Amino acid sequence: MTALLDTNVLIRFLTSDKTKKFRGVYSFFESLEHGDLRIELTLIVLFQVVFVLKSFYSVPRKDITAGMMGILEYKGIIVRNVDEITSPTIHHSFRPPLSGLRSQKY
Repeated sequence: MTALLDTNVLIRFLTSDKTKKFRGVYSFFESLEHGDLRIELTLIVLFQVVFVLKSFYSVPRKDITAGMMGILEYKGIIVRNVDEITSPTIHHSFRPPLSGLRSQKY
């Protein structure tokens, strides 16, 4: 069983939240980056993060893309069924498209 990454945790990390509550999130993501921990990022959480960053935080699309593409390269983050992302709207939200990302199937 693989743990799931929560939208709030990912938002806090990407927005550099410095509150006491999320202080430990940075070491958590370092562990994910190096593959010391493994966690699943579901497509719905991925889409929620993009929506929140764009609509609530007014983060420019290029910055969302850069942040998310960086996170998706972390060794400890598993994304299943990436190949199901076929909507032109989704591809438009991520420039460059997610076509280079490979789905991990277990």
